[in-house]
Amino acid sequence: RWRLPAADRYAPARRWGRVLAGPVRGGGPGLGTSAVTVAVAVAVVVAAGGVLAVATTAQTGEEFTEFAVLTETDAGELVAAGYPGNVTVGTETQFRLEIENREGERAAYTVVTKLNRLEENDDATRVTESETFDPVRVTVGSGRTKRVRHAVTPTMTGERLRLVFLLYRGAPPAEAVPTNAYRRTHVWLNVTATAEDTVAQSRVRR
Repeated sequence: RWRLPAADRYAPARRWGRVLAGPVRGGGPGLGTSAVTVAVAVAVVVAAGGVLAVATTAQTGEEFTEFAVLTETDAGELVAAGYPGNVTVGTETQFRLEIENREGERAAYTVVTKLNRLEENDDATRVTESETFDPVRVTVGSGRTKRVRHAVTPTMTGERLRLVFLLYRGAPPAEAVPTNAYRRTHVWLNVTATAEDTVAQSRVRR
């Protein structure tokens, strides 16, 4: 196109300008032709704007963090299943914490783990006893995923205790609870006493 003389080059913008100006001056193509041409020109502009908006959105994307608690199978595969349901008090239980950073920047996280005894009363659930384990602190690069080992050793016994994992960006608040966590998940545990503890409690009752 650039090798042609300027007067012979295809210039759609110049042609659209003549079409738009024609009805105003009362000349140029007929009204029907002008309306169709203007409609096509507007459609092209709108389509170009839509492509630009989609491209911008695709580059920006949604910012979020994915958080999961995994277990390791006998084959060494990490899965979101097969959680221990029954453990003995004082016995270490292993989990893997998986944090995927899609925040668009490097981020520091803290995971607070609690074992809660719950009581349901009048369709409401409240925590009657709680045990907090050592927090896990990890920094994850933008677009990266980290998996860290996390072990808990319950000292509280009971059935259907809720082991809750609370993820925070940065430092957690003074009171870490599910309602103020950035992400959260939980598993259920039945924690039983050891045989020695059972015998000792029996002797005390006697």
